[in-house]
Amino acid sequence: MILRTKSRLKAKTGIELTAMVDVVFLLIIFFMTSSTLVKVRALKVDLPQANNAQREIKDQITLTIQSDRKLYINGQQTSVSDLKKQLETLATATQQPVVIIEGDKNVAYQDIISLMSLAKEAGVVRVSLAARVQ
Repeated sequence: MILRTKSRLKAKTGIELTAMVDVVFLLIIFFMTSSTLVKVRALKVDLPQANNAQREIKDQITLTIQSDRKLYINGQQTSVSDLKKQLETLATATQQPVVIIEGDKNVAYQDIISLMSLAKEAGVVRVSLAARVQ
């Protein structure tokens, strides 16, 4: 006597989550390792606040003006008379540099505009203002 049992093949319906979870974890690890860390400032500047701001990093030149009107270019103190020469040198050394002006919130608006104008005269096309994100 031969017993035949028919086994029905059921099609699996649904999404396989194990592979998707693995991919999501790999993406999280990738973005965590490739993200840029926050740059620690050596100069004390009380930046104004902004609701939304973006960080630019590629080929940046940082101009800092403190509340007592001391000027710094990439962390080194300079004078207004030497600033244009230094900006021209840095602008020709890098391709499409970005000048980021970090101005204390107590600095006069005219001083910031003067720095922006000086950067444009030195051949810098892109000028940004730094702000502290809330």
